[in-house]
Amino acid sequence: MSTPTQAPTALHHPTPCPPWCKDRAASRHDAGPSLTPHFSQQIQLDVPGAGVLARAELVRLDETGERSEAALFIQGESTAELSGVEADLFIARAEAWVDGLRALRREMAGA
Repeated sequence: MSTPTQAPTALHHPTPCPPWCKDRAASRHDAGPSLTPHFSQQIQLDVPGAGVLARAELVRLDETGERSEAALFIQGESTAELSGVEADLFIARAEAWVDGLRALRREMAGA
């Protein structure tokens, strides 16, 4: 006779998610007994023909029930040589990415 197995239960957050946390509405959050990481949606800066150049997101790592300060995490990826048309496209994308960074910064201040 086999015994039924129970589905694992989601860990409760030791600290509440900030409004920008992408896992805020998720029933399962990547939380541990002493660390709860919070991540916003990523914004990416793409280079024509080369892929992602940079990514940015908000990060807050709460430990042992204490709320930490949010940080803007930026990661770089690649290099590229651009033609004039590609450079114009990249500049437009870079300007939009900076607007996204500003929006993340505003969210960071409100969390």
